[in-house]
Amino acid sequence: MTRALFVRHGQASAGASDYDDLSALGRLQSQRLGRWLAMRGKAPTHVLVGPRRRHRDTFLELASAYQEAGGRALAEPTTLEALDEHHGIQLLVALAPELAKRDDAIGDAARRAFGGAGKRAFVELILLTMPAWARGELHHPDVERWSDFMARARTIAPRLGERGDHAEGGVISSGGLISAVVGEALGCSLERTFELMFATRNTAMSELALRGERGLTLFSFNTLPHLEEEHITFV
Repeated sequence: MTRALFVRHGQASAGASDYDDLSALGRLQSQRLGRWLAMRGKAPTHVLVGPRRRHRDTFLELASAYQEAGGRALAEPTTLEALDEHHGIQLLVALAPELAKRDDAIGDAARRAFGGAGKRAFVELILLTMPAWARGELHHPDVERWSDFMARARTIAPRLGERGDHAEGGVISSGGLISAVVGEALGCSLERTFELMFATRNTAMSELALRGERGLTLFSFNTLPHLEEEHITFV
């Protein structure tokens, strides 16, 4: 049996010019996770990280704190493009003019979100458009389809099995990708998978095991034993 600890990246810089940059709190969250793992003697045999800077920097902060807390130096991670986040935000940007012309709830939310109504309006737009995108009702030729996103999410389990039985893998990615993997393991509906996505917190851990042809089994989801309440975030 191969076990893997999936970790969502630390808090990114939402609202800043570069979202992909970890915030100061995001770096703190990652460091605290590294220390927590070291104190409990949890040592992954290998680590896979997504292609975004926030994924890589989460690993770097975690690994540095892990070693400072007495753990061994972690091996250089393997970057895996399949661990990238879904492209729902890119879709909203690409379709912004079209969405704002709609005469429905999506159109109303789009006009408010892109008209400067604030973060809450943008979150509302995401909640309305994500299911429509997943059902194939929204698409842009320059943006990855939801079906293609799910197809690459399903390639993660085979990659975990490449190290053989008894491997202890670490995976650092984004909330959407992790929730898609967990949703597949649980056989969740589309609606339930979205609920997982919107609930996943920064540097939260989800533990899964690969049991051969049976696929992935979930042991825990979205846990944060390393953080105090004031350090918990969702972006």
